[in-house]
Amino acid sequence: MKPIKIQYKLFLQYALAYGCVSIVCAFMPLFLQDAGFRETQIGLVLSCSYVVSIFAMPFWGSVSDRAKNKNNILKLTQACASVAIFLFIVSKNKIGTILSYVVFSFFYCVGVFLTDAIVMQVLKQENGNFGRARLGGTVGYAVFGAAAGLAANWNFNFAILMYIGIAVLEILCLTFLVPKVAGQAKPNEKKKGAMRSLFKNKKIVTTAAFSFLIYINLNFYASFYGIYLRSLVDNRGLVAIALSMAALSEIPFFLFAQKIEDKLGLSNMLFGALCVIAVRFAGYFLFPNVYAAMGLQMLQGFGNTVVIYCMVKFMFCFTPAEYKSTGQSLAGLTGQFGIPGIVAAQAGGFLVQKLSVRVVFLYSSILIAIIAAVFFLFGKKVLEGAECEKHNDRQK
Repeated sequence: MKPIKIQYKLFLQYALAYGCVSIVCAFMPLFLQDAGFRETQIGLVLSCSYVVSIFAMPFWGSVSDRAKNKNNILKLTQACASVAIFLFIVSKNKIGTILSYVVFSFFYCVGVFLTDAIVMQVLKQENGNFGRARLGGTVGYAVFGAAAGLAANWNFNFAILMYIGIAVLEILCLTFLVPKVAGQAKPNEKKKGAMRSLFKNKKIVTTAAFSFLIYINLNFYASFYGIYLRSLVDNRGLVAIALSMAALSEIPFFLFAQKIEDKLGLSNMLFGALCVIAVRFAGYFLFPNVYAAMGLQMLQGFGNTVVIYCMVKFMFCFTPAEYKSTGQSLAGLTGQFGIPGIVAAQAGGFLVQKLSVRVVFLYSSILIAIIAAVFFLFGKKVLEGAECEKHNDRQK
Protein backbone atom coordinates (compact mmCIF):
# COMPACT_ATOMS: atom_id res chain seq x y z
CA MET A 1 0.00 0.00 0.00
CA LYS A 2 1.66 3.22 -1.14
CA PRO A 3 1.84 6.24 1.16
CA ILE A 4 0.42 8.55 -1.51
CA LYS A 5 -2.78 6.50 -1.63
CA ILE A 6 -2.96 6.47 2.14
CA GLN A 7 -2.72 10.28 2.16
CA TYR A 8 -5.82 10.60 -0.02
CA LYS A 9 -7.84 8.19 2.11
CA LEU A 10 -6.89 9.87 5.39
CA PHE A 11 -7.46 13.28 3.77
CA LEU A 12 -11.04 12.21 3.05
CA GLN A 13 -11.54 10.84 6.57
CA TYR A 14 -10.45 14.16 8.09
CA ALA A 15 -12.63 16.10 5.64
CA LEU A 16 -15.73 14.20 6.74
CA ALA A 17 -14.85 14.29 10.45
CA TYR A 18 -14.34 18.06 10.44
CA GLY A 19 -17.33 18.58 8.18
CA CYS A 20 -19.44 17.40 11.10
CA VAL A 21 -17.51 19.61 13.52
CA SER A 22 -18.04 22.71 11.36
CA ILE A 23 -21.82 22.36 11.51
CA VAL A 24 -21.87 21.92 15.30
CA CYS A 25 -19.37 24.71 16.04
CA ALA A 26 -20.93 27.23 13.66
CA PHE A 27 -24.60 26.74 14.32
CA MET A 28 -25.23 25.17 17.72
CA PRO A 29 -24.99 28.50 19.62
CA LEU A 30 -27.20 30.19 17.00
CA PHE A 31 -29.65 27.27 17.06
CA LEU A 32 -29.96 27.63 20.83
CA GLN A 33 -30.33 31.40 20.52
CA ASP A 34 -33.18 31.01 18.02
CA ALA A 35 -34.77 28.42 20.32
CA GLY A 36 -35.14 31.13 22.96
CA PHE A 37 -32.06 30.54 25.13
CA ARG A 38 -30.27 33.59 26.58
CA GLU A 39 -26.46 33.92 26.57
CA THR A 40 -26.06 32.52 30.09
CA GLN A 41 -28.42 29.65 29.25
CA ILE A 42 -26.48 28.94 26.06
CA GLY A 43 -23.32 28.75 28.15
CA LEU A 44 -25.04 26.36 30.56
CA VAL A 45 -26.27 24.07 27.78
CA LEU A 46 -22.88 24.01 26.08
CA SER A 47 -21.15 23.30 29.39
CA CYS A 48 -23.50 20.33 29.97
CA SER A 49 -22.17 18.76 26.80
CA TYR A 50 -18.60 19.30 27.99
CA VAL A 51 -19.39 17.65 31.33
CA VAL A 52 -20.68 14.62 29.45
CA SER A 53 -17.53 14.62 27.32
CA ILE A 54 -15.33 14.47 30.43
CA PHE A 55 -16.73 11.03 31.17
CA ALA A 56 -17.30 9.96 27.58
CA MET A 57 -13.81 10.53 26.19
CA PRO A 58 -11.84 8.39 28.69
CA PHE A 59 -14.50 5.70 28.30
CA TRP A 60 -14.30 5.61 24.51
CA GLY A 61 -10.52 5.96 24.62
CA SER A 62 -10.24 2.90 26.86
CA VAL A 63 -12.70 0.91 24.73
CA SER A 64 -10.80 1.86 21.59
CA ASP A 65 -7.40 0.88 22.99
CA ARG A 66 -8.76 -2.60 23.74
CA ALA A 67 -10.78 -3.02 20.56
CA LYS A 68 -9.82 -5.41 17.78
CA ASN A 69 -10.74 -2.65 15.34
CA LYS A 70 -10.70 1.01 16.40
CA ASN A 71 -12.49 1.95 13.18
CA ASN A 72 -15.59 0.09 14.36
CA ILE A 73 -15.69 2.09 17.60
CA LEU A 74 -15.60 5.36 15.67
CA LYS A 75 -18.29 4.11 13.29
CA LEU A 76 -20.52 3.14 16.21
CA THR A 77 -20.24 6.53 17.87
CA GLN A 78 -20.88 8.42 14.63
CA ALA A 79 -23.98 6.37 13.93
CA CYS A 80 -25.33 7.02 17.43
CA ALA A 81 -24.50 10.74 17.19
CA SER A 82 -26.51 10.94 13.96
CA VAL A 83 -29.56 9.42 15.64
CA ALA A 84 -29.21 11.79 18.61
CA ILE A 85 -28.85 14.96 16.54
CA PHE A 86 -31.95 14.00 14.55
CA LEU A 87 -33.89 14.51 17.78
CA PHE A 88 -33.22 18.24 17.39
CA ILE A 89 -35.69 18.23 14.52
CA VAL A 90 -38.48 16.55 16.48
CA SER A 91 -37.81 18.30 19.81
CA LYS A 92 -40.59 20.76 20.66
CA ASN A 93 -39.33 22.33 23.90
CA LYS A 94 -36.19 23.46 25.70
CA ILE A 95 -35.94 20.37 27.90
CA GLY A 96 -36.07 18.09 24.89
CA THR A 97 -33.44 20.19 23.14
CA ILE A 98 -31.10 20.00 26.12
CA LEU A 99 -31.53 16.24 26.58
CA SER A 100 -30.97 15.49 22.90
CA TYR A 101 -27.85 17.67 22.90
CA VAL A 102 -26.43 15.90 25.96
CA VAL A 103 -26.98 12.45 24.40
CA PHE A 104 -25.52 13.69 21.14
CA SER A 105 -22.41 15.00 22.96
CA PHE A 106 -21.69 11.58 24.49
CA PHE A 107 -21.04 10.18 21.00
CA TYR A 108 -20.03 13.29 19.04
CA CYS A 109 -16.99 14.09 21.21
CA VAL A 110 -15.21 10.96 19.93
CA GLY A 111 -15.05 12.09 16.31
CA VAL A 112 -11.91 14.23 16.35
CA PHE A 113 -9.70 12.62 18.99
CA LEU A 114 -10.29 9.06 17.78
CA THR A 115 -9.72 10.14 14.17
CA ASP A 116 -6.41 11.65 15.33
CA ALA A 117 -5.44 8.39 17.05
CA ILE A 118 -6.31 6.22 14.05
CA VAL A 119 -4.70 8.52 11.48
CA MET A 120 -1.49 9.04 13.45
CA GLN A 121 -1.03 5.28 13.88
CA VAL A 122 -1.62 4.63 10.18
CA LEU A 123 0.78 7.39 9.18
CA LYS A 124 3.46 6.05 11.49
CA GLN A 125 3.23 2.64 9.82
CA GLU A 126 3.11 4.05 6.29
CA ASN A 127 5.59 6.94 6.72
CA GLY A 128 2.88 9.44 5.80
CA ASN A 129 2.69 13.20 6.31
CA PHE A 130 0.32 14.32 9.08
CA GLY A 131 0.03 17.88 7.79
CA ARG A 132 -1.10 16.76 4.33
CA ALA A 133 -3.65 14.33 5.81
CA ARG A 134 -4.93 16.88 8.33
CA LEU A 135 -5.42 19.36 5.48
CA GLY A 136 -8.53 17.33 4.71
CA GLY A 137 -10.06 18.63 7.92
CA THR A 138 -9.52 22.19 6.76
CA VAL A 139 -11.13 21.57 3.38
CA GLY A 140 -14.03 19.66 4.90
CA TYR A 141 -14.63 22.32 7.55
CA ALA A 142 -14.65 25.09 4.95
CA VAL A 143 -16.74 23.38 2.28
CA PHE A 144 -19.32 21.72 4.48
CA GLY A 145 -19.50 24.73 6.80
CA ALA A 146 -20.29 27.10 3.93
CA ALA A 147 -22.86 24.70 2.48
CA ALA A 148 -24.51 24.30 5.88
CA GLY A 149 -24.62 28.09 6.26
CA LEU A 150 -26.53 28.47 3.04
CA ALA A 151 -28.89 25.69 4.09
CA ALA A 152 -29.38 27.21 7.55
CA ASN A 153 -30.50 30.50 6.02
CA TRP A 154 -33.62 28.62 4.91
CA ASN A 155 -33.99 26.29 7.87
CA PHE A 156 -31.71 24.97 10.61
CA ASN A 157 -33.11 21.49 10.05
CA PHE A 158 -31.36 21.35 6.67
CA ALA A 159 -28.00 21.83 8.38
CA ILE A 160 -28.80 19.03 10.82
CA LEU A 161 -29.76 16.69 7.99
CA MET A 162 -26.50 17.61 6.28
CA TYR A 163 -24.62 16.55 9.44
CA ILE A 164 -26.32 13.13 9.28
CA GLY A 165 -25.41 12.72 5.61
CA ILE A 166 -21.75 13.54 6.27
CA ALA A 167 -21.66 11.09 9.19
CA VAL A 168 -22.97 8.32 6.94
CA LEU A 169 -20.21 9.06 4.41
CA GLU A 170 -17.65 8.96 7.23
CA ILE A 171 -18.86 5.51 8.28
CA LEU A 172 -18.46 4.29 4.70
CA CYS A 173 -14.97 5.80 4.53
CA LEU A 174 -13.92 4.05 7.75
CA THR A 175 -15.32 0.77 6.40
CA PHE A 176 -13.86 0.70 2.91
CA LEU A 177 -10.95 3.18 2.73
CA VAL A 178 -9.21 3.77 6.05
CA PRO A 179 -6.91 0.86 7.08
CA LYS A 180 -8.06 -1.01 10.17
CA VAL A 181 -6.22 -0.11 13.37
CA ALA A 182 -6.22 -2.51 16.31
CA GLY A 183 -5.91 -1.58 19.97
CA GLN A 184 -2.78 -2.73 21.78
CA ALA A 185 -3.79 -2.53 25.44
CA LYS A 186 -4.17 -5.81 27.32
CA PRO A 187 -7.83 -6.83 27.73
CA ASN A 188 -7.41 -7.70 31.42
CA GLU A 189 -5.63 -4.48 32.31
CA LYS A 190 -7.42 -2.12 34.68
CA LYS A 191 -9.20 0.67 32.80
CA LYS A 192 -7.93 3.37 35.17
CA GLY A 193 -4.35 2.25 34.70
CA ALA A 194 -3.95 3.98 31.34
CA MET A 195 -4.83 7.49 32.49
CA ARG A 196 -2.86 7.05 35.73
CA SER A 197 0.17 5.98 33.72
CA LEU A 198 -0.07 9.02 31.47
CA PHE A 199 -0.14 11.41 34.43
CA LYS A 200 3.18 10.02 35.66
CA ASN A 201 4.86 11.43 32.54
CA LYS A 202 6.08 15.00 33.11
CA LYS A 203 5.97 15.87 29.42
CA ILE A 204 2.38 14.67 29.07
CA VAL A 205 1.30 16.62 32.16
CA THR A 206 3.00 19.77 30.85
CA THR A 207 1.34 19.37 27.46
CA ALA A 208 -2.05 18.83 29.10
CA ALA A 209 -1.64 21.82 31.43
CA PHE A 210 -0.86 24.27 28.64
CA SER A 211 -3.56 22.74 26.47
CA PHE A 212 -6.08 23.38 29.23
CA LEU A 213 -5.10 27.04 29.62
CA ILE A 214 -4.96 27.74 25.90
CA TYR A 215 -8.22 25.99 25.06
CA ILE A 216 -10.23 28.00 27.56
CA ASN A 217 -9.68 30.87 25.16
CA LEU A 218 -10.04 28.89 21.94
CA ASN A 219 -13.29 27.37 23.19
CA PHE A 220 -14.63 30.82 24.02
CA TYR A 221 -13.92 31.80 20.42
CA ALA A 222 -15.61 28.63 19.13
CA SER A 223 -18.69 29.17 21.29
CA PHE A 224 -19.22 32.90 20.89
CA TYR A 225 -17.62 34.09 17.65
CA GLY A 226 -20.86 33.38 15.77
CA ILE A 227 -22.78 35.53 18.26
CA TYR A 228 -20.10 38.26 18.00
CA LEU A 229 -20.37 38.38 14.21
CA ARG A 230 -24.16 38.24 14.39
CA SER A 231 -24.06 41.34 16.62
CA LEU A 232 -22.34 43.13 13.74
CA VAL A 233 -24.51 41.75 10.93
CA ASP A 234 -27.53 39.43 11.25
CA ASN A 235 -26.74 36.99 8.47
CA ARG A 236 -26.19 33.27 9.07
CA GLY A 237 -24.56 32.91 5.68
CA LEU A 238 -21.84 35.41 6.61
CA VAL A 239 -21.17 33.49 9.81
CA ALA A 240 -20.56 30.35 7.76
CA ILE A 241 -18.42 32.24 5.23
CA ALA A 242 -16.30 33.74 8.03
CA LEU A 243 -15.67 30.30 9.51
CA SER A 244 -14.87 28.96 6.05
CA MET A 245 -12.36 31.78 5.55
CA ALA A 246 -10.65 30.75 8.77
CA ALA A 247 -10.51 27.16 7.60
CA LEU A 248 -9.11 28.07 4.18
CA SER A 249 -6.34 30.10 5.84
CA GLU A 250 -5.06 26.79 7.26
CA ILE A 251 -4.15 25.40 3.83
CA PRO A 252 -0.68 27.02 3.51
CA PHE A 253 0.31 25.81 6.97
CA PHE A 254 -0.73 22.21 6.46
CA LEU A 255 0.97 22.04 3.06
CA PHE A 256 4.29 22.98 4.64
CA ALA A 257 3.71 21.87 8.25
CA GLN A 258 6.40 19.19 8.24
CA LYS A 259 9.02 21.53 6.77
CA ILE A 260 8.13 24.20 9.32
CA GLU A 261 8.35 21.64 12.12
CA ASP A 262 11.74 20.44 10.88
CA LYS A 263 13.00 24.03 10.76
CA LEU A 264 11.56 25.47 13.99
CA GLY A 265 10.52 22.56 16.19
CA LEU A 266 7.13 22.16 17.82
CA SER A 267 7.90 24.31 20.87
CA ASN A 268 8.80 27.38 18.81
CA MET A 269 5.79 26.79 16.58
CA LEU A 270 3.50 26.73 19.61
CA PHE A 271 4.95 29.94 21.05
CA GLY A 272 4.57 31.77 17.74
CA ALA A 273 0.99 30.58 17.40
CA LEU A 274 0.09 31.96 20.83
CA CYS A 275 1.41 35.37 19.82
CA VAL A 276 -0.76 35.32 16.69
CA ILE A 277 -3.85 34.35 18.67
CA ALA A 278 -3.28 37.21 21.12
CA VAL A 279 -3.13 39.68 18.21
CA ARG A 280 -6.20 38.16 16.55
CA PHE A 281 -8.39 38.34 19.65
CA ALA A 282 -7.26 41.89 20.39
CA GLY A 283 -8.28 42.79 16.85
CA TYR A 284 -11.87 41.73 17.53
CA PHE A 285 -11.95 44.34 20.29
CA LEU A 286 -10.10 47.12 18.47
CA PHE A 287 -11.92 46.83 15.14
CA PRO A 288 -15.62 46.07 15.82
CA ASN A 289 -16.92 45.92 12.26
CA VAL A 290 -17.92 43.01 10.05
CA TYR A 291 -15.06 43.43 7.56
CA ALA A 292 -12.38 43.37 10.25
CA ALA A 293 -14.12 40.49 12.04
CA MET A 294 -14.05 38.43 8.86
CA GLY A 295 -10.56 39.56 7.80
CA LEU A 296 -9.03 38.56 11.13
CA GLN A 297 -10.23 35.03 10.43
CA MET A 298 -7.30 34.71 8.03
CA LEU A 299 -4.99 34.48 11.06
CA GLN A 300 -6.54 31.13 11.97
CA GLY A 301 -3.98 29.19 9.95
CA PHE A 302 -1.09 30.76 11.84
CA GLY A 303 -2.62 30.58 15.31
CA ASN A 304 -5.36 28.19 16.40
CA THR A 305 -4.43 25.63 13.76
CA VAL A 306 -0.78 25.50 14.78
CA VAL A 307 -1.80 24.96 18.42
CA ILE A 308 -4.01 22.00 17.43
CA TYR A 309 -1.24 20.51 15.28
CA CYS A 310 1.38 20.82 18.03
CA MET A 311 -0.84 19.39 20.76
CA VAL A 312 -1.82 16.34 18.71
CA LYS A 313 1.80 15.57 17.85
CA PHE A 314 3.14 16.17 21.36
CA MET A 315 0.52 13.93 22.92
CA PHE A 316 0.92 11.17 20.33
CA CYS A 317 4.71 11.07 20.66
CA PHE A 318 4.75 11.09 24.46
CA THR A 319 2.06 8.39 24.81
CA PRO A 320 3.01 4.67 24.93
CA ALA A 321 1.85 2.55 21.99
CA GLU A 322 -0.80 0.70 24.01
CA TYR A 323 -2.47 3.95 25.15
CA LYS A 324 -2.62 6.00 21.93
CA SER A 325 -6.40 6.47 21.97
CA THR A 326 -6.40 7.24 25.70
CA GLY A 327 -3.63 9.78 25.10
CA GLN A 328 -5.70 11.54 22.46
CA SER A 329 -8.72 11.40 24.79
CA LEU A 330 -6.59 13.24 27.37
CA ALA A 331 -5.79 15.79 24.69
CA GLY A 332 -9.53 16.11 24.13
CA LEU A 333 -10.27 16.42 27.85
CA THR A 334 -7.82 19.30 28.16
CA GLY A 335 -8.78 20.69 24.75
CA GLN A 336 -11.71 21.38 22.48
CA PHE A 337 -14.22 18.91 23.93
CA GLY A 338 -13.28 18.80 27.60
CA ILE A 339 -12.91 20.79 30.79
CA PRO A 340 -11.79 24.06 29.12
CA GLY A 341 -15.10 24.05 27.28
CA ILE A 342 -16.98 24.11 30.59
CA VAL A 343 -14.95 27.06 31.82
CA ALA A 344 -15.29 28.90 28.52
CA ALA A 345 -19.02 28.29 28.21
CA GLN A 346 -19.88 29.17 31.80
CA ALA A 347 -17.52 32.08 32.36
CA GLY A 348 -17.90 33.22 28.77
CA GLY A 349 -21.69 33.23 28.88
CA PHE A 350 -21.68 35.17 32.16
CA LEU A 351 -19.11 37.73 31.01
CA VAL A 352 -20.73 38.21 27.62
CA GLN A 353 -24.07 39.00 29.24
CA LYS A 354 -22.47 41.37 31.79
CA LEU A 355 -20.01 43.01 29.38
CA SER A 356 -20.02 42.06 25.69
CA VAL A 357 -18.37 39.51 23.42
CA ARG A 358 -16.06 42.25 22.18
CA VAL A 359 -14.73 43.11 25.66
CA VAL A 360 -14.29 39.45 26.60
CA PHE A 361 -12.15 38.96 23.48
CA LEU A 362 -9.84 41.68 24.84
CA TYR A 363 -9.49 39.87 28.17
CA SER A 364 -8.86 36.63 26.30
CA SER A 365 -6.11 38.31 24.29
CA ILE A 366 -4.37 39.43 27.47
CA LEU A 367 -4.66 35.95 29.00
CA ILE A 368 -3.19 34.32 25.88
CA ALA A 369 -0.25 36.76 25.99
CA ILE A 370 0.42 35.76 29.62
CA ILE A 371 0.25 32.05 28.74
CA ALA A 372 2.69 32.64 25.87
CA ALA A 373 5.16 34.31 28.25
CA VAL A 374 4.91 31.45 30.77
CA PHE A 375 5.39 28.87 28.04
CA PHE A 376 8.43 30.71 26.69
CA LEU A 377 10.03 30.91 30.14
CA PHE A 378 9.16 27.46 31.49
CA GLY A 379 7.17 25.20 29.16
CA LYS A 380 9.70 25.08 26.32
CA LYS A 381 12.39 23.74 28.65
CA VAL A 382 10.25 20.72 29.48
CA LEU A 383 9.12 19.91 25.94
CA GLU A 384 12.28 20.68 23.96
CA GLY A 385 14.35 17.64 23.09
CA ALA A 386 11.28 15.40 22.98
CA GLU A 387 10.84 12.64 20.42
CA CYS A 388 8.62 14.92 18.35
CA GLU A 389 11.29 17.62 18.26
CA LYS A 390 13.74 15.11 16.78
CA HIS A 391 11.24 14.19 14.02
CA ASN A 392 11.71 10.46 14.29
CA ASP A 393 8.40 9.94 12.53
CA ARG A 394 8.96 12.33 9.62
CA GLN A 395 8.01 11.26 6.13
CA LYS A 396 10.72 9.33 4.31
